[in-house]
Amino acid sequence: MGKAPQYDLEEIQRVAITGNLNINTSDKVDTDIVNLDYSMEEVLKCILSLSSKHYQKTIPYSIGNKSINCDVYHMDYFGPDGQIDSLYIKFSYSSTWMTIYSFHL
Repeated sequence: MGKAPQYDLEEIQRVAITGNLNINTSDKVDTDIVNLDYSMEEVLKCILSLSSKHYQKTIPYSIGNKSINCDVYHMDYFGPDGQIDSLYIKFSYSSTWMTIYSFHL
């Protein structure tokens, strides 16, 4: 596990705002997002609200027979229902795409 993020957060935010944001559907992330009543626009706002103070750790993540590193962030965010959601967000970055692997309370 790293003490600094694997990926440059500002670069990821630039990529996400262009629409190169992928939700990994194999890990029920899309279901978690729907259950939280977040739209994709709200997910993007969360990503754009992240800062270095929200960074927790970098962890390995297995996809089939390969492993990638994911950065994990934790933040309090005013959700669509007006409540403060304590969000756990795990993602990776590959050239021009950001992929979210976890987005839940």
